[in-house]
Amino acid sequence: MRSSPAASPGATESGRKRLSLPASRAAAVGVAFFLLCVFGAVRLMHGWVALGDRAQPVPGAASSPEAARPPEGRRSQDGALPAAPLLAGSGAGLPALEMLAREYAAASGKSVRLGPSLGTSGGVRALADGAVDAAIASRKLAPAEAQGLEQVEFAVGELVLAAGRDVPDASIRVEDLRRLLAGDSVTWSDGGAAEFLLREPGDSGTQAFLRAYPDLAPAFEDAAETARWPVLVTDRSMEATLVSQGRAVGVFERQAIRVRALPLEVLHIVDAVPAEAASRPLTLLLRADASADVRQFAAFVCGPAAQALLARAGYAAGSCAGGGKP
Repeated sequence: MRSSPAASPGATESGRKRLSLPASRAAAVGVAFFLLCVFGAVRLMHGWVALGDRAQPVPGAASSPEAARPPEGRRSQDGALPAAPLLAGSGAGLPALEMLAREYAAASGKSVRLGPSLGTSGGVRALADGAVDAAIASRKLAPAEAQGLEQVEFAVGELVLAAGRDVPDASIRVEDLRRLLAGDSVTWSDGGAAEFLLREPGDSGTQAFLRAYPDLAPAFEDAAETARWPVLVTDRSMEATLVSQGRAVGVFERQAIRVRALPLEVLHIVDAVPAEAASRPLTLLLRADASADVRQFAAFVCGPAAQALLARAGYAAGSCAGGGKP
């Protein structure tokens, strides 16, 4: 069993700085970069439409003669036959949807395509612009965002502190977590230095985690404002960095660890009782004029086969499970 880490004496905050920019400027640069990435990805998907929707489907999706038949959906500007429906938005939904898309292809012979991580807001905008056939959300929509959209909540994920493969401990004291976020030197039980990875302000996973542990919110906010630790702007970048930096920890989804067989462990917080479940919904967003193929996939993710697969991966059932309106 791993034990809780102990703080090393005499450590100073200055030794833990990660960026040379002034704190406020570094935070602004990070947010601007995230917004630029979202804008660029939406423009890229517009390019896919203009080029005839040549983005690649999920592997295995065209494994039968039935799958080779062009599905219903958008036609490209040059009149070419439409490609498989394109889904994009929050990267939090990608592990579950990749798994479901493979099952859907095997069961129906049809495919769906999964685009890059845009965030929930970027997915809503891409759907409104017609750049995608359905969007992926991982938070409750604002009333203005939800207008005219059908919401298909197919699963609920749980947020945890995930630890890299070289972290020797199974838990961390809540006070040590606060000190780590503050930039103090905190070591694991083997003497190695602990590191923390942050997500950008407004990230749905961090918000869900802090609803469960509200007393940690000031420490998270201070760490983000001072750019004390690296700030990552997508779930995929958090995943990749946790895996590559073996002694780091960060907020991540428990089920994604299982679905992708990642070399990560859940780090339990000692002396802290969650105020509520650290959970977030995973939702497909459909326009009223969604194609038959889009609606067929939405119905599939709410059906018994998909819900059983999600349950085996540890997801809680979404509101559409068991026959809810897709």
